[in-house]
Amino acid sequence: MNSFSERLKMRIGYSLFSFLFFGMALTSSASDGKELFLKYCSACHHPERIGYYAPPLLPQFLSNLSDKDIVRIIREGIPSAPLKPAFSSMEEREIKAIVDFLRSRPMAIRWDADDISRSVSASGENKAPVRLKDLHNLTVVVERGDNRVWIMEGEDILDKFRYENIHGGIKFTSDGRRFFIPSRDGWIGRYDMDKGALYGRVRACVHMRNISLSRDGRYLIASCLLPGAIAVLDSDTLMPAAKKLIPVEGKINALYELNLRDEAVFTFRDVPLIGILNTKGLDVRYLKIDEPLEGFFIDPFEDY
Repeated sequence: MNSFSERLKMRIGYSLFSFLFFGMALTSSASDGKELFLKYCSACHHPERIGYYAPPLLPQFLSNLSDKDIVRIIREGIPSAPLKPAFSSMEEREIKAIVDFLRSRPMAIRWDADDISRSVSASGENKAPVRLKDLHNLTVVVERGDNRVWIMEGEDILDKFRYENIHGGIKFTSDGRRFFIPSRDGWIGRYDMDKGALYGRVRACVHMRNISLSRDGRYLIASCLLPGAIAVLDSDTLMPAAKKLIPVEGKINALYELNLRDEAVFTFRDVPLIGILNTKGLDVRYLKIDEPLEGFFIDPFEDY
């Protein structure tokens, strides 16, 4: 009896161990997404998924894609993006693990003044200057679907180039000879008409709402959702003008400069405040309002 019961206990124990081990193996295979991501994807998309040469792969950037879409992109690649290879030999469970990892939210997203400084490229390829007959006839067209920028005078195409993830309005310097191009993933490109090319690039943050220029053109200002802050950059060097990012009170919506005084105005999606940035001293003051203003414009006389 005792021998039988001992053998039965051992068998039950072994079966339970086998079940637990097998269950742990299944669980670990589903949680291997981070390890697989680091192995196959992080060189282009950053170990923290905030993007390097390729866009960020955070949940907020993938909200318009289904799991099926992401599986297809991983398996088949993107023909128009040669740096995105196809992983056709990857097992189904591995792809699912990566998708599950991409859907998970990171603990925190960091991007500070040092990160901005390291991202700066203040040079570019010198080409022939863009020849304009009349600067007032200059039109810069953003072809968002194909990520292209067209520089035109009347019906004449003077230049065109690709620029990934364009988001928000282009901003010109007061003389019209330079303009800045924002992207959703925080990159800002500077086009110089006298050099005929993109001449300078900086990443202000991970997720950007829009950009603005101070009235005197000295500062390039970015409103950032991730991390929540205002980044103030020197428009010539593209380096951070402040020692650190200016923190804000909520999810910033957009920021627009004024023409009649050295201030910029911004609002929030989730907080009933209007923020006013002094574009000389770089300090911020707030006005309380009744409810959040997700969208706004400033009247031509800048009274309202």
